[in-house]
Amino acid sequence: MAIRPDFFFALFATLRAMAVVALDERDAAAELYATLLPRRDGPLAGATSLSVALRPVAHTLGELALLLGRDDEAADHFTRSVAIAELWGATHWATEAREALAALESRPARPPRRQVATAGSDYCCEVCRIAGETGEQPPDWD
Repeated sequence: MAIRPDFFFALFATLRAMAVVALDERDAAAELYATLLPRRDGPLAGATSLSVALRPVAHTLGELALLLGRDDEAADHFTRSVAIAELWGATHWATEAREALAALESRPARPPRRQVATAGSDYCCEVCRIAGETGEQPPDWD
C-alpha cells in the first residue's frame, strides 16, 4: 500500500522503514530507500505534521543502506543525521547516529556482493552455480 504524499509522508515512511529494517526485508528496503532519499536533508521525520517527530530521515536511510549492503552510503547518511539532529537540538538522536557510525566504522569490511552468474560461466561453488542457472540471486554470505 502506498503512503499518501502529504505532510505525514516522512513520518509514515520512516515508521515503515523502521519495521522493514527490524524484519530484514531487503526488497522493501530498496523501495523505501529510493522513496526517502530526496528527503535526506529534511527536518526530523514528522516535524512538518506538527504532531510528532522521529529521528532524522537521514538516520533511517543509513539503516536501510546497511540492510542493502551499502556501507559507504550508510556512513554518509549517519554523518548527515548527526548534523540534522544537532541543528534541531535533538542530542539523543545525534548520539544515536554517532553510535551507529562508530559501529559501522569498527566492523570488518564486507566482501563485495556477487552479481547473478550466467549459465556456463565459472562459479565459486555449487550453490552459486545452481543460483546462476535458475536466474536467482546467489546467497549473501554475510
